[in-house]
Amino acid sequence: MSNRDDFRAPIIRTIAQRAGYRCSNQTCLRPAIGPDGADDSASIGVAAHITAAAEGGPRYDPALTSRERAAAENGIWLCQTCSRLVDVDVISHSKEQLREWKTFAEMRAYLGIRGFAIAVSRSFQKLEGKMPSLVMEMRNHIRNAPFIRVCNSR
Repeated sequence: MSNRDDFRAPIIRTIAQRAGYRCSNQTCLRPAIGPDGADDSASIGVAAHITAAAEGGPRYDPALTSRERAAAENGIWLCQTCSRLVDVDVISHSKEQLREWKTFAEMRAYLGIRGFAIAVSRSFQKLEGKMPSLVMEMRNHIRNAPFIRVCNSR
């Protein structure tokens, strides 16, 4: 018997459908299902756990029950590449960020079938928080020498 709280097939289908069968990573948005080149279809989509299905997994939350870990609310639809990335780079992919991706993906799908689209703007404030020393150095260069740019590449 497994100690993992995996998603059942109906839950996987719900997660995929609510994302419009597109990767929920806002910088990817790759269609995760399509023709296989013959007469069938191929899927590169994965119903990934936001908080891990088992202890020791990425973003595991011991406060969740087994039922909560296997529920659609704890799942996000990703392509296989993005699914692997969020699990190996946990520091860059918090459960809050994954929930935000899921929310935007579901809003995008909701609006998409109604003929609308959403554009996600980039937050430079968030970027500055991740790279304060680089941003400070760039600001100093602009302030001290606004018309001089040096390019070291050849």
